[in-house]
Amino acid sequence: MSNNYQNLYDSAIKKIPYDLISDQAYEILEKAKVHKVYDGVLYIIVASAFEKTIINGNFINIISKYLSEEFKKENIVNFQFIVENEKVLINSNFLVKETVIKNRFNFSDEIMRYNFNNLVISDFNRKAVKAIESLLSTNYENSSMCNPLFLFGKVGIGKTHIVAAAGNQFANSNPNLKIYYYEGQDFFRKFCSASAKGTSHVEEFKKEIASANLLIFEDIQNIQSRDSAAELFFNIFNDIKLNGGKIILTSDRTPNELNGFHDRIISRLASGLQCKISQPDKNEAIKIINNWFEFKKKYQITDEAKEYIAEGFHTDIRQMIGNLKQICFWADNDLNENLVITKDFIIECSVENDIPSNIIVKQQLKPEQVIEIIAKELNLKVDLIKSTTRKNSIVWARDIVCYVLKNKLNLTLTEIGKLLSGREHTTISHSVNKVEKILADKNSQEALQINLIIDKF
Repeated sequence: MSNNYQNLYDSAIKKIPYDLISDQAYEILEKAKVHKVYDGVLYIIVASAFEKTIINGNFINIISKYLSEEFKKENIVNFQFIVENEKVLINSNFLVKETVIKNRFNFSDEIMRYNFNNLVISDFNRKAVKAIESLLSTNYENSSMCNPLFLFGKVGIGKTHIVAAAGNQFANSNPNLKIYYYEGQDFFRKFCSASAKGTSHVEEFKKEIASANLLIFEDIQNIQSRDSAAELFFNIFNDIKLNGGKIILTSDRTPNELNGFHDRIISRLASGLQCKISQPDKNEAIKIINNWFEFKKKYQITDEAKEYIAEGFHTDIRQMIGNLKQICFWADNDLNENLVITKDFIIECSVENDIPSNIIVKQQLKPEQVIEIIAKELNLKVDLIKSTTRKNSIVWARDIVCYVLKNKLNLTLTEIGKLLSGREHTTISHSVNKVEKILADKNSQEALQINLIIDKF
């Protein structure tokens, strides 16, 4: 029977995606041996207390998930990692069960993977991390000053990593408290699903989230102009605050730029601390690359290659990490076992795989260039697009400019307004929303025309 359990254990470990846990944790798990099942718990032996600490840290929930799936037919759902000298304590009931506390709700495997150990802290995000520390501290005065904490910044700069790391750390430090994670679109979908089933289901959905001791709500802008969902969030927000809970919010814009919310909701969002996360510069991007390869020890990469990647993608960490994964995939499939990743290797693989736009460093477009390209496409003068004229053809071009600047260059609404004769951010937001609605009908003639222009960026 023990051999069967060992086989099931080995099978479960092999199914854990490589990027969900560290290389070090994976090596520990591969060497671990199943000891026995006692009182409904599967005991697994690791080599040292140090290894036990690593496994029981940020990875235990992920590991337990895959073990549970493999052992469900055996009716085993609890797992405990022990060291050799703890074996004798099991039969005598002196070993305290360390069953996994399931206090994280709506956390995906990816979200559970983030922690502060694999986060590069530098000038572009240091204030945000300090704000997180204050919010989650046990000092009531410091915590209340930051509650709610509203983090804002452009797409792809690491907001998710910071707030997910905060949630995981808080969960590990407070096993009896409840932490909920929601992204705006996900919240809206689940709200719609509950609404379709009736009022009682909406109330149940609300009570569930409102019971959170810490709520992490990302991309709050995704529920603006969705009044019923926003109203539900407003009530959840109030209940959590009333019960002494903490709230972390993220967005790609400041609370005052969220025009699709009623004033009372915006007032709540801005009632704590607002903190901007900036774009990393090239040197900070290199630090992130170094940190990433530190966790992927089997790869060798030259400094020139790191600089090459950082130069092209330092304004978007998410895209840069995606490219690092692509490069490592190429390295894994190269016949040269002693391969060193160089700049030339990256360029050659990019060309061979016909995806240069994703890997080869691209010239960063400037806002003025975007306006010029769109003006040329529509046979218009740049000055007309920047003017205050309300002629339909000009307004249409201006709307597309706003959309591209917002979604491709990640400019804020205020920054776009300054480029277009000082227009109010409410006007810019209206333009962006108009284009989004047109694009929602993918088969419309207008959507096809707009996509032809957008594809140039």
